[in-house]
Amino acid sequence: MPTFGDYETIGEPIVSREEHGHVSTIWQARKIGANDGRLYVVKHYVPRRGDAREAGDALGIDRGLEFLGGGKHLKQDYNGVGHCLAPIYDFGSTYDGVWYATDFY
Repeated sequence: MPTFGDYETIGEPIVSREEHGHVSTIWQARKIGANDGRLYVVKHYVPRRGDAREAGDALGIDRGLEFLGGGKHLKQDYNGVGHCLAPIYDFGSTYDGVWYATDFY
C-alpha cells in the first residue's frame, strides 16, 4: 500500500477520478505506528503533464504547487477559525504529484 509522509493507506482507493488529464485519488489511511484506530483520508493529486506549454506561459503553470498552496491556506484557516473546515494535518509531494491528509468522515 502507498504511504504519504507519516500516513499509510488501507486497502484500495475509496475513489479515483481523472478529469482533463488530472488524476485525483482518495485513500483511507492511518498514521504509521499509531494504535488508536483513528482514520484519516489522504487525497493524492497528479496534475497532467504539458500545462505550461498549453497555457503559453514561458515559466509554466505548476498545478501541484497550486494544490499544495490551497492546502496550506486551508491549514492556516483551520488553525484560525476551524469550526467550518476540515483540518489539514500534513501535506507533501510524491514523485508524480502532491497530497494532503485530513480526517476521515
